[in-house]
Amino acid sequence: MTKFILDAYSLCYGSMRRRTLTHEFKIWGLLSTSPLGERTPPQKPVKTQEPLTSQLDRLVGLVQKFTEFVSARETLGDDDDTLRFHELCLALYDTLDGEQVKEFIGRYIHPQGVLRLLAHLGLPKALSTLLSDPSKHPGLLSLPASGQCQWSVTVLDPSRGARQFSTTVTAAHMAERLGDVHVPGPGKISWEDAMEAYSGLVVKTGDFGTGLEWDAARSLLSTPGAVTAHPETTLVQHLVERARGDARGETVTYYIACSRLPCYASVRYVDAVNKVVKPTSRFTMCTTNPDWCRLDVAEPWILPEATSAAVVATLKAEMLWDLAALLH
Repeated sequence: MTKFILDAYSLCYGSMRRRTLTHEFKIWGLLSTSPLGERTPPQKPVKTQEPLTSQLDRLVGLVQKFTEFVSARETLGDDDDTLRFHELCLALYDTLDGEQVKEFIGRYIHPQGVLRLLAHLGLPKALSTLLSDPSKHPGLLSLPASGQCQWSVTVLDPSRGARQFSTTVTAAHMAERLGDVHVPGPGKISWEDAMEAYSGLVVKTGDFGTGLEWDAARSLLSTPGAVTAHPETTLVQHLVERARGDARGETVTYYIACSRLPCYASVRYVDAVNKVVKPTSRFTMCTTNPDWCRLDVAEPWILPEATSAAVVATLKAEMLWDLAALLH
């Protein structure tokens, strides 16, 4: 399964590196300063026990190796280089996941630091868990060793269909794109009212979302470069395409495991897919309720490549109904 590990990092290393050097850079910096045991509030000196001190010293060394590695390499080198990075990430994850270390860092370094870094290192841990020897981890669902394998592993390229997100946010543009919309139940959508609400909630606060830029002169909301479809939607689209070639006619339910709560658009997308592809397939996630999805953070969202016109139409109708309900 070495090839599986190599393929996964070939697709994901760039994203891991960007997060290390941007979103989590401050936390990594705090953890790379030695000795950690002395980084406590002066009014409450902490006496660390020897086992914890050793763990913290080990953590500092691993963090320094990790940050030096990603800072020096825009891309991974040969296969051995990739596997060394994988082992480094696993060692770092296991050290950060220790109860004493988590408690110490949460109390004295950064309250959410460990959780954010463990999420950042989720890929190496997931690969390790998936490929673990089941004899050493009873009850763990693992891939059999090469030669015995009856599993098929497909690595999806997240860059497929990547493009810039860009939209003009004005009443005139919305009316031109979507027309005069009457939604059964809530009623007619006033684009002037919608833009007034958007201006009050977003424009005036400047909270446009992660990775989005606002051009006030043109009322243009966009990303500086290409963005990819959210991974859960990419996987659903892949499974939809594969199901088209399945002539068995059986209804298959797919559970899409997400590393965090899916966003509103992804939840609505999955609902639209379910309405279009039934009864051959059904998709579910940790939530399929648009009222219980991730609403606190806005991020660029684009449709996966090759999404059918029927899914697009269904998705648009659902989102317009939600908008009308909010405005009324």
